[in-house]
Amino acid sequence: MRFAFAALVIAILVIGLPMSSGAQVPPAEGASSQAVPLRITVSRDDPPFSQEDVTGEPAGMFIDLWTLWSQKTGRRVDFRMGTWNETLDALRTGAAVSELARDGHGWRVEGEHFDAVVLACPAPAAAALLAPLDCLPVGVADTLAAVPAADVAMVTLAVDVADWPEHLLPYSGYLVPKPQQRRVTAASFGSQKWAHWADGRQVILRVSLGRDGLPVLHLSDEQLLAAAVEETGHHLGLDLQPRHARVSRWAGAFPQYRPHHATRIEAAMAALPRGLALAGAGYLGIGVPACIRSAENAAGAVSAALRAVPE
Repeated sequence: MRFAFAALVIAILVIGLPMSSGAQVPPAEGASSQAVPLRITVSRDDPPFSQEDVTGEPAGMFIDLWTLWSQKTGRRVDFRMGTWNETLDALRTGAAVSELARDGHGWRVEGEHFDAVVLACPAPAAAALLAPLDCLPVGVADTLAAVPAADVAMVTLAVDVADWPEHLLPYSGYLVPKPQQRRVTAASFGSQKWAHWADGRQVILRVSLGRDGLPVLHLSDEQLLAAAVEETGHHLGLDLQPRHARVSRWAGAFPQYRPHHATRIEAAMAALPRGLALAGAGYLGIGVPACIRSAENAAGAVSAALRAVPE
């Protein structure tokens, strides 16, 4: 697990952080990315992978690996030691992106140079960033922009464990057949799916409302809560009396795969210039495992675009 953690830190930062230092001035157009140091943030207390030596300098297996890479490629590496939380702080989040452009052999995002970029966003958002690129074949951005998405609402309910029937304990939830759907499409028994949610006092239900062709976000929180309680109780044959409830709204969160979606998306992804990749639910799989696989494939694609270590 610790090996996976350390590898994840490096993968995120190699791909996700600006490849510059100091004032982070982007290189001039056409300048080689070899002149820009590669910034890598690693844990200062994760031996044998990375740690500070007695002099306070970076040391460990990952440090040696990247030092060798630097020697082979001629690209300078700038190590930043920190804790896990400090590593997360180094990632810039919550910043809107409106510009993606060619920058020599790399890419410019909001005025900063990157060797590679993963667009882990909904397909229409990726399309808006890709559309201005002259290096993109005609039709790629249009393909992504045409991927529709449905709105959904999630109502989380906490029910007293004493009110939860024993015969439901082995189950993790259910789907509502489409002909029988009103507003609720599925219910997950969260505290029975994930042990860390179970506290012995309450059962956590996550009720999904809405789908393609069944809009729900125009409803008030009170209406969504009432529908979740009434319909779920009807499905289970229970008089649900939740002690706590929360309503979450997810606009455009459920990509819809029309006929031949996979063929069109695979063609669009194959046409992307080197150093660009797509990841997320809007492309080749909606579920969590599919999204993880999408991220792994995107990381592999942009890694292949970086300069390989000479034999």
